[in-house]
Amino acid sequence: MPESTPHAFISYVREDTVAVDELERVLSAAGIPVWRDVHSLFPGDAWKRRIKEAIQGDALAFLPVFSTASESRHKSQMREEIQLAIEEFRKMDPDQSWIFSVRLDDVSVPAYDITPTRVLTDLNWTNFFGPTKTEETTRLVARIQQLLGDRRFTARPTDVAATASQDARGALLVSAIREGVSNPARAADAAELVIAEARRVSTALNDAARFPLGPPEGSLSQAGVARVRGLTDLTGPLVEASCELGARGRAEEEMLATQLVASLAREGSKTRGGVERLLALRKLPAVSVLLAGAVGATATRNGRMLRAFVADPRVELRSSPREWCSAA
Repeated sequence: MPESTPHAFISYVREDTVAVDELERVLSAAGIPVWRDVHSLFPGDAWKRRIKEAIQGDALAFLPVFSTASESRHKSQMREEIQLAIEEFRKMDPDQSWIFSVRLDDVSVPAYDITPTRVLTDLNWTNFFGPTKTEETTRLVARIQQLLGDRRFTARPTDVAATASQDARGALLVSAIREGVSNPARAADAAELVIAEARRVSTALNDAARFPLGPPEGSLSQAGVARVRGLTDLTGPLVEASCELGARGRAEEEMLATQLVASLAREGSKTRGGVERLLALRKLPAVSVLLAGAVGATATRNGRMLRAFVADPRVELRSSPREWCSAA
């Protein structure tokens, strides 16, 4: 990618390559071009000059990535890149945002001097780890997209969600639902994300390699417990989203809640050959989503959403509480 292309420059140490790969996927899925040494430097390049040009050229954002690994390095190319970026930042309007620090774990952002009265730690950073990872990363992506202005590359919300890890998509869904409530123009994006996640669950549920229905090699009870854990992890993002949906109450959200429970219930109730107890557990995603939505609705005394999750879906789960207990 030519340096003249508006891009986000990521500065990091080699030990953090795996996490930086994920960060790059998130930015790229959101339509943000990324400059990284592993992709943008080629054999024979004068790499120091190329890096300097990439930082001082048309970089729309500079992302230094801090971690335990970067903190332990006494010498690194990353330190030189940060100094170059600070020199460039000093030339900009004091109100302009350009340096966006990213933390991969609970380390201190170094207090590099920017001006006599301002240091790097004065600039808010993004935590690319922990329970707020996706929510903070979503805000980072939105901020960089704003800097692109009329040159913004558009991307579908589902593209961004597809790059997020399993334990992070829930926060993204919740954030999208909340934004859709305050900004009706974004409500369709939230619905699209929820539907895409439901399809992801249905596809995984029918993956015979991931969730086999035949006789297990070991104990059936142990296999049932393992299946419950696997399905709980799979449905986690939808459970978070359903609890948030239950606290809402517009007609669009009522319809989405009802369709969500009904589609998962239909998928879980399809007749398939296999061990009865494992077949019964295919209903767990639908029941988990139903209960989560009911909890959100009950917490906010939202009778309309409680009905949307519990009463309106027209699908019979066809299993008794006794079967559920024995299945686990």
